[in-house]
Amino acid sequence: MSLVAERAALVVLIHHLVYCQARCVANPKTQVIAPPLAAALTALLAAVATRDAAANQTLLTSALRDYATEALTEGLVPIGQVLAAANGGSRMAPGYLRIFSKSPSELAQTPQKDQEDVFDKLVKALQDPQTPKTLNDLVKAFVAHHALLKTAIATDKAADQALTNAVANVGSTRASALDALATADAELRKLFPRQRKKVATFFPKGAKKGGKTPGPTGS
Repeated sequence: MSLVAERAALVVLIHHLVYCQARCVANPKTQVIAPPLAAALTALLAAVATRDAAANQTLLTSALRDYATEALTEGLVPIGQVLAAANGGSRMAPGYLRIFSKSPSELAQTPQKDQEDVFDKLVKALQDPQTPKTLNDLVKAFVAHHALLKTAIATDKAADQALTNAVANVGSTRASALDALATADAELRKLFPRQRKKVATFFPKGAKKGGKTPGPTGS
């Protein structure tokens, strides 16, 4: 079949657009059919490139978030140790439990979806006037790392949203490209009535195995 299946890989769709557009340009009788194909190809390649760049960006922001989480949570155990010492070595004292209702090691394993809420509350508790002065330096460092994490979380969320938008754009651009191929096929059939073999020459012969594959290969 000449046209691309709706769920075919993007590389197959791009292959068809490149071939059909070039084939139409080559024949003076069909050059008028080529521009919409060229436009569809350009739009699809741009959408795929944007999606791939967005995917790479999520890797970068995820790495920064992971580092920020590590830097923050590494400060939990020292804070717990000094806080316990300030409360007579007890981890059950009200002054200790006011800050650590969960152990520092448990807080260090906070799921990403809960990080903002959990650590915002912890910072607020640490900055309370009741917090022992012996914790001042540790709290200052923790607050700085908390600010770094909040920035990393916001950046990571923005990158995730950008990727979601880019993936959706590839989907809509893909649909437009499929429509452009279908339109080209219909116009070729009108131009060459009852010449199915002639029309078929304007499309690549199936999914060619091996050889060069134009454009990206994402689905």
